[in-house]
Amino acid sequence: MRKKHATGRWSLIVGLMLAALIALPVLTHAAAITLEDSGSSFVFDPTSTAGATQWTVNGVNQLNQQWYWYRVNNAPATGKLSVSGLSASTPNLSDAFPDDPANDTADFTYTAAGAHPFTMSMTIMLQGATDSAAITEFISIQNTGGSTLNLDLFQYNNYDLNATAAGDRVDITGSPANTAKQTKGAIVFSEHAGADTTPSPDHYQADDPTNLLAFLGNGSTTDHLNDTASYPANPLLTGDAAWGFEWNLSIAPGDSVLISKNRDIMVPEPATLFGLGIGSLLLMVRPSRSKKSGKIAA
Repeated sequence: MRKKHATGRWSLIVGLMLAALIALPVLTHAAAITLEDSGSSFVFDPTSTAGATQWTVNGVNQLNQQWYWYRVNNAPATGKLSVSGLSASTPNLSDAFPDDPANDTADFTYTAAGAHPFTMSMTIMLQGATDSAAITEFISIQNTGGSTLNLDLFQYNNYDLNATAAGDRVDITGSPANTAKQTKGAIVFSEHAGADTTPSPDHYQADDPTNLLAFLGNGSTTDHLNDTASYPANPLLTGDAAWGFEWNLSIAPGDSVLISKNRDIMVPEPATLFGLGIGSLLLMVRPSRSKKSGKIAA
C-alpha cells in the first residue's frame, strides 16, 4: 500500500536543506567525490550510473556498488539517479567532524522537470574510526508540481566485504523490516532505515546481485521487491549477497518527505583477520591416528 506523506516535524530540516542547495550550479560532466574521515573514505559520483563504488575501511574497499533507482507515477523503474531527465547540482563539501581536515560531508540536489516535477536533496556524512566507519544519509524529496507525486524509490546495495564477492550473507530484520545486516567472518555491516517520523521501507529483498539488477532493469511499472529476508536462504550458507530497500511514496503538491538512514561497518585490523583465518583453517584440519605407527597425523 502506498503511503501518504505531508510536511510535519521534519519540515524545518527539509527547508534548511533546500535553502542551502537551491543555488548550487548544475553539473555538466562526471565528477567523482571522495569523502574522508579518520582513515575511512567513501567515493561516489552523483552524475554517473554507478553511484557509490568505494567505501574503504582499514585500507580495504568493502563496496561494489550502492545507489538508487526511481519510478514516478507508474513509469518503468529504469531510471537511476543522475539520468532519465534528472540533473544534479554540484555537491557542497564540508567537514562536519573536525578530527581531521578532510571533507566528510556532501550535500547536493537532483531536479526532475516534466509532467511530474520534483527535487531530491541528499546529505551524506562519513565518520571513520580505527576499525569501523559510519555513514548517515538524509534524502529529502519535494513535490514541486501541481498534482500528487507517486514515487517509488529503490536502493540497491552490493557490498563485497573484505574486497571479495563470495562468502557473504544478508539478513533483513525488524517490524517493519528496516534493518539489513551483512556479514563475512568477523566483518559486520548494518544499515537501519527510518527513525521517528521518517518512513521505513515498504518492501525489501535479499538476493544475488544479478537478480536484483535484473529486477531494476525489467521495465515493470508495478513490480515490487519480493520481501525475501535472507540470502542465501540456508542460514549455514554464504554467497555473493546483495539486498534492496523500496519506498512507495505519495506526496501532495508542495509537500516533502524525509528519509533517514544509518550505516555502520566493523572491520577488524588486518592482523586480527589473519589470525581468525588461520584459526578457521586449523579447526578444519582434524587429526587422524595412523594405524601403522599409532601417531597422530595431520
